[in-house]
Amino acid sequence: VAACSEIVGAMRLLCVGLVCLDVVFECRHFPAEDEDMYAESCQHFRGGNAANSLCIFADVAAGLKSGLQCEFFGTLAADMSASFLRKNLESHGVACSNCPVHANAGTPTSFVIRNSFNGSRTIVHHSNLPELTVGDFETLDLTRYDWIHFEARNIDAVKAMLQHVAIFNSSSSKALDGKQAPPIRTSVELEKPRNGTSIALIECADLIFLSKDFAREYKMDSAEAAARHFHGLARTGAVVICPWGDKGADAVDESSNHMHVDAVRPDKVVDTLGAGDTFNACVIHSLMSGRSLRDALQFACRMAGAKCGQLGMDGLGAVAAQAVGLT
Repeated sequence: VAACSEIVGAMRLLCVGLVCLDVVFECRHFPAEDEDMYAESCQHFRGGNAANSLCIFADVAAGLKSGLQCEFFGTLAADMSASFLRKNLESHGVACSNCPVHANAGTPTSFVIRNSFNGSRTIVHHSNLPELTVGDFETLDLTRYDWIHFEARNIDAVKAMLQHVAIFNSSSSKALDGKQAPPIRTSVELEKPRNGTSIALIECADLIFLSKDFAREYKMDSAEAAARHFHGLARTGAVVICPWGDKGADAVDESSNHMHVDAVRPDKVVDTLGAGDTFNACVIHSLMSGRSLRDALQFACRMAGAKCGQLGMDGLGAVAAQAVGLT
């Protein structure tokens, strides 16, 4: 079991977003309406982009012995599912002690029917858990964090949180060995258009991750087109990254230079769930470790490919160590 106690002086990533319970039923076929059928298996998994990215980040940090630490910040329920998720996060070395707890709500849950005949996945999601508020975020001691990553969920609140970080950076008293510490870097993942509201976050972060689905909603037909277009909407000095599955990933850096990195395909695609979370986690880990943007993209594409070649998200730390020649 990984430890999640804080090491003084270690760089720390905070991810703000969702953790949920995924209940996955493996079925021989999709059930017809009113059909009574048995599933071939039923498994419970941790879900949520922020939570998944953090567990991968922590595993990679352990595998590479980078010393980077991480923390999840999002609302939790007080039920048995939340206890399972909290223990799962902590077992990967992800701290979550600052999360607000809502006793009168349930853990967000996704019921997934996976059709073993054709590989389709049908998802029914339920949640009555309140979203994180700006007030919740303002209770955090920001001097503890070096990078804060946001899921684009409750857009108005996330925008206000990013503005809160910007104000902190502009008047920061955070010191390191008696010297002014670098400002907190921020990133945001734009996975879904959310009725056009999430685009407002592009001008608020240092680094923007665009999903292929998000880009296509705005009529972009390639990662390069998306990265170039949305970089024009970002603030000066921002970086925009757009992974595009087996086409690799494109980025436009802080100096408006475009770059492309090819995908690294596994011998056999086994499970693509979590590939995007892997990509994001590995980009942030690389950049926090002082690597170049191109190096970060190459490492992230390699790790996302490795994720697609295995079932589940565990064990990626060992893959990362092998990728950089530590084993």
